[in-house]
Amino acid sequence: MKIAIITQYYKPEIGAPQNRLFEMAHGLVGEDNNVFVITGMPNYPTGKIFKEYKWKIFKKEFDGEIIVKRYWLYASNSKRIFPRILNMLSFSFSSFRTGNQCRLLFSFPCG
Repeated sequence: MKIAIITQYYKPEIGAPQNRLFEMAHGLVGEDNNVFVITGMPNYPTGKIFKEYKWKIFKKEFDGEIIVKRYWLYASNSKRIFPRILNMLSFSFSSFRTGNQCRLLFSFPCG
């Protein structure tokens, strides 16, 4: 089966959701599935994009057999509503363009 996981946070970020998605993706690969992760540039918990991902709009990585595509987002850990909305919307818009990539890779729409 072909599976696309769309998440704003994924390893190497720390946290329970990131760890669960990482383990789930690897478990799905172990069941002979093709797994594709669409995520943002790592920035949690500091709200600053990690050094090795800074100044990038897009980065493709391989986590074993998992294809991880990272997209730029407005990174913020502010408690204020406007920066949080910008953070969520920026990920939504930058990852939205993966729809065509998903159709080409998986033969079904996923973005």
